[in-house]
Amino acid sequence: MHRFWTIVELVEMVVANLEKPDAWSLSSAGKIVHDIAITRQFTEEGWTRFLFYSSKMRSLSLLYHPRERNSAFSVRTPTHTYYTYFEAIVSYAGHQQADVFPRLRRLSCDITSQSSLDMLKGLLTEKLESLDVSLPNVLHDQWYGVPKEVEQARLLASVTQLAVKSPWLTQLEIRGLPRYTDEHLVLLRAYAAATPRLKVLKMQPNWLDVMLHPITLEVASSWPRLEELSLLITENYENHGDVLTSSPSFTFPGLQSLELLSLGKTPVLMALRACSTPLRKLHLNVGLDSAFHCDFDSGYPRLPHFHPKAIDFTSLYEMIDEVLSAVCSSQATPQLEDLSLRFSLPRARNQITRTGEGISFEMFKPLLQQCPNMKRFELNLHLGPWAESRLFDFQDSDLVGIGEAWPGLQQFSLKWEASQLLGHQQF
Repeated sequence: MHRFWTIVELVEMVVANLEKPDAWSLSSAGKIVHDIAITRQFTEEGWTRFLFYSSKMRSLSLLYHPRERNSAFSVRTPTHTYYTYFEAIVSYAGHQQADVFPRLRRLSCDITSQSSLDMLKGLLTEKLESLDVSLPNVLHDQWYGVPKEVEQARLLASVTQLAVKSPWLTQLEIRGLPRYTDEHLVLLRAYAAATPRLKVLKMQPNWLDVMLHPITLEVASSWPRLEELSLLITENYENHGDVLTSSPSFTFPGLQSLELLSLGKTPVLMALRACSTPLRKLHLNVGLDSAFHCDFDSGYPRLPHFHPKAIDFTSLYEMIDEVLSAVCSSQATPQLEDLSLRFSLPRARNQITRTGEGISFEMFKPLLQQCPNMKRFELNLHLGPWAESRLFDFQDSDLVGIGEAWPGLQQFSLKWEASQLLGHQQF
């Protein structure tokens, strides 16, 4: 019984003859008629079986968005059909006052409409510990012309329900958010107020869909018990000098693990200065790599919400040097056991200087003294065309020095994009 259930299995358990529903009106009345039509396909035996199994389930996945790699649906059946059936099942259970999924610990759910939002409310339980949710990234037209203010109010109401129905939630993963800063900050602050016991926060939505400003770091610090933070920052302060010369207005007093993907270096430097206790794990991904498939020939991505100032076009050496200096001077890094550093640069042909400027492992050596407890270290220089005109100087003596400085090292990975160097050494 302790297994991960999919929506396909649950729907097929209840519905006798699963068929794709005919088109129906999306009005409230049409939705009620449609739900009744679905529940007429339920069998008494199937419903009894569903109640029995649902009462013992611990994990449930309701992800169906096509972009989700971990979709819980079989490719043989239209995903929307199963999702619609399951919404009707949960709605029917509510009307019957049936106690379904009382032991649910982990829930994954896409919010794409008012009906899916109602379904989420019906699935929240007191024992829920982990919630993985994807919110709509466009509020003004996502729900069939409903005004943005109404949609945002509904989302806020659902967040408030967490405090009442799931007070012991400790892990929250947000895969999707409303695109603009003023829209999603309101929701994030509501999540912080509703989940005070949260220990793990993961928020790395598709960077093309959302504008996450560095102020998101400050909002994340609102969770007083946060131990693990995984965050994507797509925006940057235009005048980052003022931000970095003053003490941060927020801190992470209990953080043990930080994973930060940022188009600019400033959020990384801010986050490191805000960590007031030793980290065990630090993963930093700085810059815009070729995996994002953007066209920089004109100087900036062809995206409406991006501006050239949002991306640091400093030299590779300067960017690495600043981040390394921040890591080595941070009070949070002496006890690091897992460190991953990935540096990337935009694919801007007019920004490339084809000179012999090289990068040496020498600039990374301060890490050997700063982090003596290292068990896993990964360095990835994802440079694209920059790699064609630069060399990475890594000597045999450097490998020996790593082994001497980090006797407990278990995994070492060094990657240089578009070159011959791609090595993994186990100690």
